[in-house]
Amino acid sequence: MLNVFYAELLKLKRTQLLWLTLFGGMLPAVLSIFGQSRNLNWNELLINNSLFLNIMIAPMLISLMAGFVVVREYGDNTINQLFVYPHHRVKILIGKMIIILFLSTAIFVLN
Repeated sequence: MLNVFYAELLKLKRTQLLWLTLFGGMLPAVLSIFGQSRNLNWNELLINNSLFLNIMIAPMLISLMAGFVVVREYGDNTINQLFVYPHHRVKILIGKMIIILFLSTAIFVLN
């Protein structure tokens, strides 16, 4: 299982998805700051920041990342080689889901 997870991390390292993670984590904070430029109250800023992330940005961003992680195998025609490896298909999908969980956790931590 660790080999599958490590392979997924290496594939992730070569993509532009890490920049999307950084941008997605910082965007709600920037929107909250520009929206509250005249009256900067930390409690309202934190509430608006979490609302922007949880309601507006996170569902679209996480679904985009999840789709990219899975569809990239079909786009690069590496899905056929993945199924030939001596790992179960479920382990490969669990590795992909762990990567998606890692990316979504990184977005929420950056926010």
